[in-house]
Amino acid sequence: MARLSYRSGVRRYVVACALLTATRGAGADEVDLTLEVGLRARALGAPVALAPDAWLDLPSGWRFGVIHSNASVDRVAAGGSLCVRTDDLECTHVYRGSGIDALWRWRPQLAPRARLLLRDVDPVKPAVTLGALASWQRGRWIVGGDPYLRLGLANRDRGNRAAIVLPAWLAADVGRARLAFITGWDGELAILGDGWHIPIAASATVRTTPAIDLSLTFGWPSLLGPQNDFRNRALFVAGAWHR
Repeated sequence: MARLSYRSGVRRYVVACALLTATRGAGADEVDLTLEVGLRARALGAPVALAPDAWLDLPSGWRFGVIHSNASVDRVAAGGSLCVRTDDLECTHVYRGSGIDALWRWRPQLAPRARLLLRDVDPVKPAVTLGALASWQRGRWIVGGDPYLRLGLANRDRGNRAAIVLPAWLAADVGRARLAFITGWDGELAILGDGWHIPIAASATVRTTPAIDLSLTFGWPSLLGPQNDFRNRALFVAGAWHR
C-alpha cells in the first residue's frame, strides 16, 4: 500500500502520505470520480452528486488539479458539483462550482498548498484557501492533517465568510486495504465561539489493480460542537485511476 497515490480530500486521507514520501519528480497523474450521497434522516438519497477531480504532477514537485467534489476540500458532506439529484440545502442546482488546487512537495512530510474556489454560483462565492498537507508514517500507521484558512472574496455576508478548517486523520494498512478514522475542526472566524463543528467519518480504500483504487467513506459533517446534527450523514463511493 505504500505506493498508493496521494488524493487530496476527505475520502483520500487513507493514502495522503504517499505523495509526501514519493520520490520527487515521480509521476502520479490522477483522475477521480466520487458519488456523494446525502443520508439525512427523512431525506435518504438526497442530494446526490457525481463529482470529478483530476490532478497532474510536474517533475518540479508541483501538483495542479481541477476539483469539483466536497471531498477535495475536506468536507464530509454530499453536494459537490455535479448534482444529479438536487435538494433545498446543498445541491440547489446541477453545477455548484469548482476549483483549482495547487500543491508543492516542499519537504518529505510537508507540502504547502493553495486553492482557488468557486464555492457556489447562486450567489457567487469565490474564495481562496492557504494551508499545507502534513503526513507521517511509522510502519503501517499514518497520521496527518490538511489545515487551511479559507478567505471569501465576495458575498461574505451571504455564506462566504472566512473560516479555519483543520482536518485530521489516523490510518492503518490492513492487507490490501487502508482504513482511516477522519475528524477535524471547522469554524467561521466571525462566529468562532459558537459556530464551530467537528466532523467524524470512517473510510476504507482498496487497490483493485495497479492503476485503480476504490474507496468508501461514511460519516457526519457536524457530529460534535454547538452546530452538531446527528441526523445529517453522507456516503462517498469513489474510484480513482492513477499512474
